[in-house]
Amino acid sequence: MKQLSPPSARRLIYAAYLLPAISFLLLLVYALIPHLYFIYQDTAYETMSLFTMVQNTWRECQNAFVSTGASVAAMRFSYTMSAAVILFWVALLLNGLITLASGICALYAFSKSPTDRLSNRAKKLLRFVCPNRVCFLLGGLLPLLYTAFPFILRHAYREQMGMPISIYTTTHLADVIPAALLVLLSTALYAATLSLQGREHLDLFRLYKQKSKDKTN
Repeated sequence: MKQLSPPSARRLIYAAYLLPAISFLLLLVYALIPHLYFIYQDTAYETMSLFTMVQNTWRECQNAFVSTGASVAAMRFSYTMSAAVILFWVALLLNGLITLASGICALYAFSKSPTDRLSNRAKKLLRFVCPNRVCFLLGGLLPLLYTAFPFILRHAYREQMGMPISIYTTTHLADVIPAALLVLLSTALYAATLSLQGREHLDLFRLYKQKSKDKTN
């Protein structure tokens, strides 16, 4: 296979670090658009965004906690879905923090010489948020958690409340599907560029220091 030229390799490496951040922003916009709706007993309910669904679920759970007449099933449902809401926000915020910080740091660090002290300083600062490439890859998988919220909610309604509801999307595309495709693309691209990162000295998780003879010139 013909070896990629340095400019082409650099573009691929930039894409590998920026795609998770771009994916996060795209999924965030999608989550803000009303596209989800319930169908229960042949009745379709109001179309809502993913964020509205999460907020409504949290409100319903909190109402059950303060209600004196809540059934055992309702309480069980409320505990389950309260945990799911918390998991949703934790996964979303961590995904945004890790991917955006990594993307911004990559743009800044790679715009300078690999041995530049400011480039290395940016990488050191990134370690407080994302210490290594394993963390970077795991952070990129988090969309699979928060976009699965409608499936968790549907399962909880059916299994814990005995309500056979269905959840549909106006786009005919469940949130987790574009998330899975973007995660797969991001992970594959990053794995494919690992050798290029070493060759081009564009590894975000490695510090490059000047050689002794370079310092004296």
